[in-house]
Amino acid sequence: EMAGLTKEQLDKFDKDGLLVIDDFLTPEEVEGLKLEINNLVENMDPKTDRGVFSTKDYQQASDKYFLESGDKIRYFFEADAFDDAGDLQMDKHKSLNKIGHALHWINPVFRKVSFSQKVQYISRCLGLRDPAIVQGMYIFKQPGIGNMYFVHVLI
Repeated sequence: EMAGLTKEQLDKFDKDGLLVIDDFLTPEEVEGLKLEINNLVENMDPKTDRGVFSTKDYQQASDKYFLESGDKIRYFFEADAFDDAGDLQMDKHKSLNKIGHALHWINPVFRKVSFSQKVQYISRCLGLRDPAIVQGMYIFKQPGIGNMYFVHVLI
C-alpha cells in the first residue's frame, strides 16, 4: 500500500486544487496505457471518427461531435491536420490532439487505472467526500503541430 500524503502535499492541494505525485503510475501501467492508445488510434477511421480541437478559436464550442462526447470515446485532431479539401495531411498517430472524454469509463485499460485502489486511496487521503471522475482523456503533445494548452479554470 502507498504511504499517505505529506503535510506539504496536502497543503499544496489545498492551495492549488491539484497535486502532482511523481511515479504514481508504475512503468508497466504507463506502458499499458500508451499501448492501448496506440491500439485505439490504429483502429479508428479519421474519415468518420473526426473532430477538431483548438485552444485558439474554440470551434469545438459549437461542434456536435465534441458537445456530445461526454459518454463516448471520441478523437480530436489538431486544427492544422487537414487540408482545405478535408483530407488528413499526415499520419493519424501524429496529428491527434486528444482522445476523450469517457476513456475512463468505456475502455477497460483506462478504467482499471482510473478506478484503481491507489486512486481511491489518494482520494481518501485528500478528504474527498464523494469523488467523481467527470472526464477521462489522453492529450497528445505532437511535435511540429498544434496549439499550446492553457490552464483550465473551473468556476
